[in-house]
Amino acid sequence: MINISDCVFNQTGGNAVLLSNDVTDTTITHSEFVLIGDSAIATLGTTDLIFGTASTFPNRIHITNNHIHEVGVYGKQTSCYFQALAANVTLRNNLCYNGPRAGINWWVRARPLRVLSCVALRLRCGCGESLGLSLC
Repeated sequence: MINISDCVFNQTGGNAVLLSNDVTDTTITHSEFVLIGDSAIATLGTTDLIFGTASTFPNRIHITNNHIHEVGVYGKQTSCYFQALAANVTLRNNLCYNGPRAGINWWVRARPLRVLSCVALRLRCGCGESLGLSLC
């Protein structure tokens, strides 16, 4: 169990928080992410070849009440939140703006993602169109 609360992540060179493989019952709340080099928060699991039965993915993650802005300072394929091979993730009451791409980048082959009351404003891709949610 991991609890990240009331933190300021300022000018990280890459991802600010990366939850990888077997991470369970984690909360990221009431924190600010500013001038982030890549994505602010990323969840990333792995599989054993084509089988997804092992417990090698983030599970039961709650990301709530965060202020995320100026992401993707160096990386342009970034977002406020990125998910690939994670399960039971809830995003609630987060504010996200000023990034180069989608506010939420969710790999659709991943397990369920619940988005409740998130706001994403002024996010741009390289072609100039606004994006809020990117499904890969």
